[in-house]
Amino acid sequence: MSDAIDNLITDVIRREAGYSNHPADRGGPTKYGITQATLSSWRGYAVTPADVEALTIPEARQIYRAVFFRGLEGVTDPKVLEFLFDYAVNSGTGRAVKALMVVLGAQKLGTVDQAKLFWPLICERLDNFLRIIGNDHSQAIFATGWANRITEWWRPAGTPVAEFSHLIPADADGILVRGEKGSAIKKLQAALGLVADGDFGPATERAVIAFQKARGLAADGVAGPKTLAALGITLEAA
Repeated sequence: MSDAIDNLITDVIRREAGYSNHPADRGGPTKYGITQATLSSWRGYAVTPADVEALTIPEARQIYRAVFFRGLEGVTDPKVLEFLFDYAVNSGTGRAVKALMVVLGAQKLGTVDQAKLFWPLICERLDNFLRIIGNDHSQAIFATGWANRITEWWRPAGTPVAEFSHLIPADADGILVRGEKGSAIKKLQAALGLVADGDFGPATERAVIAFQKARGLAADGVAGPKTLAALGITLEAA
């Protein structure tokens, strides 16, 4: 278990990177995901931003192990534990434990198939992010980073999530639908022999359906992986 926890901590340090002190970040000065308040509590005295910036990885690891798994001792599913630990670092230990309580409802942690908690936890975390932004619009500046952090949990292993920050949804998820715009839509339209204006409107949808019917694919008007492959289209992030 020790090695497993070490690996989880290594991954979180990778996601959090180094020192930051964004004026809109309510956590204030932060390094490796350790905020000024957390470091102060750990050391037992009020630390300065300079103290946070000087934080070492070994000390960050000690803090993670001692503090951020608190309340998660009964979680035995590796993926769920990893997700909740990352959630604790990103949003606070109390928030992660509360999320677990929310998805459990009246159920006992030891009596459920913990693997089935993963997707409800994903939804709860997304809901939390939306509520944060809804209550404080200044936090919208972090939306892309939060979204990338969440999508890492279901993208193929090794996919460099940071590269998705500049992509619009059509490029990022590899599924093209009516209402989306951009370069990916232009590729689709060109492959269908349409005017490539980059706007997936009714005409593009009709053309997709006609192509799908001709190829024996599900005629739903959604250009998903099978339809794109049949068209010979490879998207940047697909």
